[in-house]
Amino acid sequence: MRENSLDNSKELNEEIEKYYCIYIEGMQYGSLTRKTKNYSEALEIYRDMKKKFNIFKCRIVLDKCCIYSNGKTITTNIYKKPIGENYDIQSKFQQILNIIDELDTMKRMYMNTNSDADKYLSAFTHIIEESNTEELSNMQIRSMFRGVEEKASLRRISKMQVDYIQNITHNINSIKSNASKCVESCKKLDYLNNTEKAKLNSRIKSEEYKRTLGIL
Repeated sequence: MRENSLDNSKELNEEIEKYYCIYIEGMQYGSLTRKTKNYSEALEIYRDMKKKFNIFKCRIVLDKCCIYSNGKTITTNIYKKPIGENYDIQSKFQQILNIIDELDTMKRMYMNTNSDADKYLSAFTHIIEESNTEELSNMQIRSMFRGVEEKASLRRISKMQVDYIQNITHNINSIKSNASKCVESCKKLDYLNNTEKAKLNSRIKSEEYKRTLGIL
């Protein structure tokens, strides 16, 4: 009796069907799913979806689905590929904000370079005023003048860069403000499109379309 019981349990858990499901995660409206029992065809569909939907930030998913005699379906993920990152509008505006932050960092760097050069040139002047150059070796004098040459060049370059940034500060602030507003607008639209009310409205509209086509 025990052996028969084990056999029956085995039969109940026997795989009776297997297929592959390829679909898109991240679509706010509608759905796109393809199914096939052939693994090679599933891979072809998966690659084709990645290629065709690469202009949209989403995830292309390939799952294996097994249906058993006990009525259960077990789904195993095979591939899940994020695509479209380079075409995400919100990310583009965030990149603008990141670049503006980089400009602020660059401005501080140039100002520090300018300040460091000023300190060096001031120290050089004081050494000339306070020291007897006759006591300095040719190597020491050459080293100081090389330092002056380098620091003076760095000060001029950094000052020019700071002038560029300061002259466009008003425009930069305007761009930053507008880019921030764009990011917030994108977040707000994402939120509104993903509320339960929006999803319900989408389902209602879908049912209306199906009734119109006579397929509900």
